[in-house]
Amino acid sequence: MNTKSKLAFVLLGILILGLVLGLMLQTTIHNKQMERTRSLRDRGALSEMIEDVVKPHDEAQAQAVREIVTHYEEMLVELMRESRRIRSAVFDSMHQELIRNVLSADQVQALDDWRDRNRHGNRSGRASRNGSRPGLDSGKGERPPSN
Repeated sequence: MNTKSKLAFVLLGILILGLVLGLMLQTTIHNKQMERTRSLRDRGALSEMIEDVVKPHDEAQAQAVREIVTHYEEMLVELMRESRRIRSAVFDSMHQELIRNVLSADQVQALDDWRDRNRHGNRSGRASRNGSRPGLDSGKGERPPSN
């Protein structure tokens, strides 16, 4: 094997190693972000985060911070629940209006498929490799006549 071939294999190996390490790093960062997001849902997690940021001077101050944050944390949790209910109701209303007034059967099916994917998995809605957006560019049928 000549020197150029060896150099090419070494460079290829370094490239593959870089890709693998980059993927591992990206996965680790993503997992940490997801864990941080999940921890926000746990009771007391907001207090811990606030304490980490403000670094109370003593236990008395830390307890005062916890009491205040806990009081507002309960309101925030309820606000998030209510926001989810409102978003769901608004989306359902939009969905029904689209079905009644605009979309063909194929388009309704594509919209339903897209909604199911967003609820249970792929939340990106981004274009796939073939350039179509999941549930949005497929199933283009005739629109019903407008009333």
